[in-house]
Amino acid sequence: MSLPRWNDPRLNLGSMVRVALWLATEVGQGNTFTQKDLRDAFPGVAQIARRMRDLRDYGWVLETSREDPTLSTEELRLTTIGTPVWNAQERRTAQLVRAAPPFSATQERVHRRSVQPSDPDAVRKQVAALPHDDKVLVLAWLVKGRRDHTPAEQAFNAAQALPPEARQALMTQLADDLVGQIKETRPMTD
Repeated sequence: MSLPRWNDPRLNLGSMVRVALWLATEVGQGNTFTQKDLRDAFPGVAQIARRMRDLRDYGWVLETSREDPTLSTEELRLTTIGTPVWNAQERRTAQLVRAAPPFSATQERVHRRSVQPSDPDAVRKQVAALPHDDKVLVLAWLVKGRRDHTPAEQAFNAAQALPPEARQALMTQLADDLVGQIKETRPMTD
């Protein structure tokens, strides 16, 4: 069965479905693409990267440089095509993935290389020594099967995707804002 065209104007498809079709037909499982490729394919569509990330709830695996250090910070890899969300029946009946999918072969190699097996008692002691709020975070991440990105990490990742000139302008603005805040909080002396 052929897939609907992701850019067919006659079809009333939501952004997440259109991104899924674009990934499946234009990128292909196992291949890489960039955030710029995604934005270029969907010009003027607000929060298109978020619609792409929503696919993870349907078993789609999209690796970044965090999971695969061989990828540049701009690249993503479509590792697994999950539920065919363009099929309304399958989308409705799909069990949303609540935890991260199992490691892919690449992720398993990275995991083995970067994390040594832990002593369960040592890990329990390490967790027990955390402040309450950190314990809540660790529990949430364990239940989810993955660590959420903080707003600062999300902002950094977004800034890294900017063209160099815009990134430099942002750094200058941020530095000026921080210096201004320091000056405002410092007591005036004569």
